[in-house]
Amino acid sequence: MSFKIKNKFLFLGILYVFSCLVGLLVLTYIWLPPGFTLAGHDSGLPLDAKQFLQTRLFAWDDRLGFGLDNSANFGSLTIHFFDWLSSVIGGTPYAGNYIAIFFWLGLIFVSSFFFAYQLKDIFGKPFVFILPVFLTFNFYIFQSVFMLERAKFGVFSATLISLAVFLRMQDKKLPIVASAIISALTFSIFNGGGWFGVTLYGGVAIILIALIFTSFAEGLISHNFYNLKRTCIFLALSVIFYLLFNAYSILSYLQNFLSNDVPRLLQESSMGSHKDWLRYVSRSTSFLNLFRLFGVPDWYGEINDLNKINLSHPYAFIYLNNKILVIISFIFPILSFASFLLAKTKKQKQILSLFGLITLIELIFAAGSNSPFGFFYEFLMDHIPGFILFRSAFYKFGIFYMFGMMVMFSFTVSFLIEKLVDKIRKGTNYWIENITSFLLLLLVLGLWLSYHFVLFNPQKVFNWKTDQSTKVKLPEYIFDFAKWVEKSNLEEKRILLLPPVNSDWQNDAYNWGYWSLSPLPYALTSARVLSNWHGLTS
Repeated sequence: MSFKIKNKFLFLGILYVFSCLVGLLVLTYIWLPPGFTLAGHDSGLPLDAKQFLQTRLFAWDDRLGFGLDNSANFGSLTIHFFDWLSSVIGGTPYAGNYIAIFFWLGLIFVSSFFFAYQLKDIFGKPFVFILPVFLTFNFYIFQSVFMLERAKFGVFSATLISLAVFLRMQDKKLPIVASAIISALTFSIFNGGGWFGVTLYGGVAIILIALIFTSFAEGLISHNFYNLKRTCIFLALSVIFYLLFNAYSILSYLQNFLSNDVPRLLQESSMGSHKDWLRYVSRSTSFLNLFRLFGVPDWYGEINDLNKINLSHPYAFIYLNNKILVIISFIFPILSFASFLLAKTKKQKQILSLFGLITLIELIFAAGSNSPFGFFYEFLMDHIPGFILFRSAFYKFGIFYMFGMMVMFSFTVSFLIEKLVDKIRKGTNYWIENITSFLLLLLVLGLWLSYHFVLFNPQKVFNWKTDQSTKVKLPEYIFDFAKWVEKSNLEEKRILLLPPVNSDWQNDAYNWGYWSLSPLPYALTSARVLSNWHGLTS
């Protein structure tokens, strides 16, 4: 009977995931219909995905100036493989079509479901259906969707999958070695773009520290360190396998890293500018804002006027000005931390303690230089070699802080749903009970999505300013240029890019909407281009 019930729930779960993915596919098609693409800003989305993928196979890229060392980009092969695959499925040469958005948001949703499913017997069955929606549709994810930050989404999804595997391993449903291989392989596929995504692993490292600490605390209380031993072996093997799987990108860039990047990381003369940037990014990451799942730097004014709302942001003023939405935002921390009061079983308390610790540490790091622990973050920048890489604190740790909060929040909501169903269950039949559960789930998800209503507006999602968007309609002449380059066989000849890029931002901009720090020809063709781009002079 138990086996049949589990199989039935799994079937319902798969049906739920499939239905949600179909809905997500329709939504992304509406967001980005054929003829439009995401391009520019910091997206790195190529306009010729196949050609761009091929450049990641070589250690030298001669497309800009007189050539640049490309060995640091070997690790981005996987991201650009998915770029190319989405372009093939979408029937376009460019990567930034609706298939790409569907893939990365769908990856987060499926990974969230896989993780939540491992906790169904501990946190309740509604938790399995609630958490994926909460983790996919929120401001911490969507502040990156306008440039489709695949590196962050990939590392986040890999973390969810690896935690799910870890939970199965601790329950002895998977052997340690197999679990470590799966975890390492997952992080190797969704690796954050290789070396350039290494800062995204800061939030992952905090989760690993929390795993070790809670296992150690559990061992102290029970006088049995068996789980700590398994945790340490799993983590050690995962790291070893990860290094082996990624040796192709690590070894190829190691010499360059040691000779060029290490001296830059240790350069004290640039510390002032790094701290200035940290304070700028952290200008609105007060604990109060973070508790309410706000704190996105782009929502707020300059560092000398924090009370001013950034009116150029497409929807910040709606959530910071509307009294009803402001009041609703305070519900999130109340219900999240109420989970500790509602937890009844030992296992619930253990899991919530883990995610409470993850939330606390990630909160401190996501706040960056903001009080009350800003001095500690700046101390780390001053005294830990290489920590200046984490100068964009919110963007590196915020998503993992949100993860901890959403686990606690989802448990509370799941607990309340089950309590309501238990009260209704008395004197009712099986069908009424299930219909009630379904309606309550529908109500919760409807309320959550209604609160985030702006995320369904393509003008709000892809506009990074009220008058600037990464959603563009590509003019045909740029592809004519790409065809001309391919047909002309320029060999060693170079094309001079005029007018020169902006001398302050050094961005390449066009009237049809493209704006990026990466020159357009770099994302479009294999042509060798000369310009005053910062990559050639830095």
